[in-house]
Amino acid sequence: LFTGSLSQVLMEVRKIPVEEGMCITIPCMFEFPEGSPSNSMIVGYWLNKNISSLVATNKPNVTIDDNTKDRFHIIGNLEERDCTLLIHDILKSDSMTYLFYADLGEQRNLAQKPELHIPEILMAGEPVTLICTIKGTCKESKALFLTWKGPTVFSNTAISSNYSSSVLYFTPKLEDHGTTLGCHLSFSLANLTRSSIVSLQVVSPTRLLNFSCSFEKTLQCSCSFQGIPTPSIQWWMGDVPVGVNSMDNVLQVTSTIFAPWANSTINLVGKPEIVMSLRCEGKNQYGIHTSSIFLIPNKNSVSSVFMKGLIQGIVYGAIASALLFFFLVLFIMKMLKWWEENQILKTKEVSILKKPELLKETGHSRSLKL
Repeated sequence: LFTGSLSQVLMEVRKIPVEEGMCITIPCMFEFPEGSPSNSMIVGYWLNKNISSLVATNKPNVTIDDNTKDRFHIIGNLEERDCTLLIHDILKSDSMTYLFYADLGEQRNLAQKPELHIPEILMAGEPVTLICTIKGTCKESKALFLTWKGPTVFSNTAISSNYSSSVLYFTPKLEDHGTTLGCHLSFSLANLTRSSIVSLQVVSPTRLLNFSCSFEKTLQCSCSFQGIPTPSIQWWMGDVPVGVNSMDNVLQVTSTIFAPWANSTINLVGKPEIVMSLRCEGKNQYGIHTSSIFLIPNKNSVSSVFMKGLIQGIVYGAIASALLFFFLVLFIMKMLKWWEENQILKTKEVSILKKPELLKETGHSRSLKL
């Protein structure tokens, strides 16, 4: 372990054994040369000497190595020349040489940082309350005060504050997404500040911006939606969804996205021949918005469809009539044949009944002659 500064503090080299997964406190003391300013804030840096990356510091808004962030902490009071380092959850990869560097800054920052309480997600158009607090502030202190800074503060906002907190009431807009909002703690007597800054994450349900259709050589309809996350768009012809690439090449859909806006256009090759419904639907996880129109064909198309239907009706009617006449003739012929056969049977029965009577009369006549 290597401790000290590049030029202003004493240096000492030490090797410290430690087990993986444990935590360790590394004592560290330093000195500045005589004649160094005593009223400047001391800024300390612990560096990984092998790869020259920063592992711990008391300076705000400084990027720290991801492998050591939240595990390496300066717990010593630098104002008392104590640079003690605390390391949590020791990893095998932590076996490195470390360097401590101390600097005398010309401007101090407050050690205490304000705490900003904000919902993770803000819904556009819905009022929200943000709270900024500081801890351990005496009621009698009038030199410490909190302020808000950011584009959101200047519209649709109200602020209430006391000695230890400040509350911001505002209604986020879609345009606030991605903007920064800061709560600033100031100590007026020494002109010291410390800030907490966040990036606003605003979400919004899908909202229809435009829907229009035009008829020229082809039918073309367009719709535009806005929302966060950016909406997806689906076209429907009646109750049937239209794919991006239609199989029969009759319907063609093209879509473009410029977050948070989404646009889509559908083209129908040819003109509609019947009345049909065309619907455009935009949705994201926070809402769905749809708009639809009924496509009505022009008079020429109606006449064409009517004549086509009329001709088909005449043809089908003629075929049906011919079939009906054919079956009726067959039925009549069958009935005539049946009647003719029935008459022949009746004639034969009458002849058979008459023959016995003639035979009987002849026999009787012969008996009288004897």
